[in-house]
Amino acid sequence: MKKIAVFCLFLLLAVAPMTALADAPSLLVKMQLFRLLTEHITITGMTEVVSDPKAGYMLTQSGKIELDDKAIEMTPEMWRWNRADIPFRIGTKIQPDDKLLLLLTPCLTTQSGEDADIIVGCGPAEYFVPKGGGIYELKITSLETELTVRVNPTLQADGKVLFCAKLGHNAVLKREPLEGTYLDVGKPIFDTLEQSFKVTIEQDKDYCVLFSDRKNSLVVRLRVSDCKPEKLAEAQPEQPAESERK
Repeated sequence: MKKIAVFCLFLLLAVAPMTALADAPSLLVKMQLFRLLTEHITITGMTEVVSDPKAGYMLTQSGKIELDDKAIEMTPEMWRWNRADIPFRIGTKIQPDDKLLLLLTPCLTTQSGEDADIIVGCGPAEYFVPKGGGIYELKITSLETELTVRVNPTLQADGKVLFCAKLGHNAVLKREPLEGTYLDVGKPIFDTLEQSFKVTIEQDKDYCVLFSDRKNSLVVRLRVSDCKPEKLAEAQPEQPAESERK
């Protein structure tokens, strides 16, 4: 139920601003947030790199991020993970992997120069502890799992977009092994971060914003477009084929 509620709220956030700002210039923002789950990262082939050492991020359009024996391949038109295309749509999923975690694919519209926010929360995490004799007790953490995104895209005179973003992430990265069972239901290990960036980008092209300290890495896939109906339709989940709906 929580997942359904979050997904419905997400769609409302994506569509409602478009209605409210129908008579004002607005921009469509698409993002994908990936967590890198390995310390072994090699970066190659980066083009048009812009870095901000103080803020701790790097911006590029193309290149490859190698995670041990797998890689994220990036171009302005398409991204691939382990040689499979990653669609830029709401509800996109990738195969579970111990190297890469897709956290969220937010898609929303906002007026140029205005803040827009998405907050996805799932409540406290639950876990089990052994009580002996094959009995386990359910526990609830005091920490909330939550992901927040605040964006502000500003259209420039040359058609480019000055894009500001603030990201917050508090989630269960993994769980402690639980004696007596192979299920992943042990005490959660939380992962918390806050990141901000400010970049100037072209419209209708994919960009990579990489935060990495070799231990705690986040990759943001970013695209901003003018808010036309066909662009918004491209971001929506693919409809199942007629044969799949029966």
